Amino acid sequence: MIPKAQILQFAGTYELQATTVQKDYVLGWILRAFSSHPELSKWVFKGGTCLKKCFFETYRFSEDLDFTIPKSILISKELIQDFLSEMCSEIESLTGITFPRKDWKIDKYENKRGNTSFLVRIPFDGPLKLPSRSLQRIKFDLTQDELLADEPVLRDLHHIYSDKSDPAPKIRCYSIDEILAEKTRALVERSGRARDVYDVVNISRNFRIEISPGRAAEIAQAKFEFKELAKPSVQYILESIDLDLLRTNWENQLAHQINELPQADSFIADLHNAIAWWLEPKLADKELPAMPLATGQPVRRQMFPEIQPGQSFSTMDKIRRAARNRFLVHIVYK
Repeated sequence: MIPKAQILQFAGTYELQATTVQKDYVLGWILRAFSSHPELSKWVFKGGTCLKKCFFETYRFSEDLDFTIPKSILISKELIQDFLSEMCSEIESLTGITFPRKDWKIDKYENKRGNTSFLVRIPFDGPLKLPSRSLQRIKFDLTQDELLADEPVLRDLHHIYSDKSDPAPKIRCYSIDEILAEKTRALVERSGRARDVYDVVNISRNFRIEISPGRAAEIAQAKFEFKELAKPSVQYILESIDLDLLRTNWENQLAHQINELPQADSFIADLHNAIAWWLEPKLADKELPAMPLATGQPVRRQMFPEIQPGQSFSTMDKIRRAARNRFLVHIVYK
């Protein structure tokens, strides 16, 4: 386990609460243990935490772990308890992070469609050594009531802390096209939750090159149909979003996960185009002409900033973050 000082250093670098960074650290170890477990490694990771941990820097520190469990896998409350206990025992033996078993909560419930899903909450004691009454919890949202519309992919786990493994563990994930399609469907199902809006617009602004528009649209069609929703269209999706509720919840849902949180209206203004460019391209804004590519050796795109404990972001990383979030930047040069 890394020292408390390292959590505090990263909290200072990202300008976030130390507890937010500690949870991110423990999430990394949980995913690492998932990757080597004979059963948990078959579950398919998805959602906003998947984006941040396995695809690119979203600047949003997520809190929960969402998995789709393939229907071919037998699952029950007892099996979940056993598998997660084995996983936690491995982490405890390697790190000293502890997961007090007496306070675990594993709830089996029927979702809106009448199908069984599971919600798991596991407390942990990490580098900050919080009082037992104040321990943070990891939430797992587990379901088999979901359509896997694309082939899962194995992605490297991004772990910024000094105890990262080399090579990086491989995590079974939704494809980026399927994450985008499911996040877009969530805009309808959850009336435009702040985190979903942030992720959909963030992908559109900064990572279009990773998306196959036609494939993402096909997956969205299948996923909307699976949940018995109307055919996906830009108009239908936007009309499903409660903008007043979105603005009200923006700070509450995101401010503890992102420093210098952009205004909700800057994301609302981009929502139409964030959906249209891949779902209904004829409705999308006309793209500006791209700058001509320089000749010579191509440079691999940097998906995550290179940062060490105690270091601040480089000037280039600060500019990159500002560009991704449409910030106004003042650059002084000599």
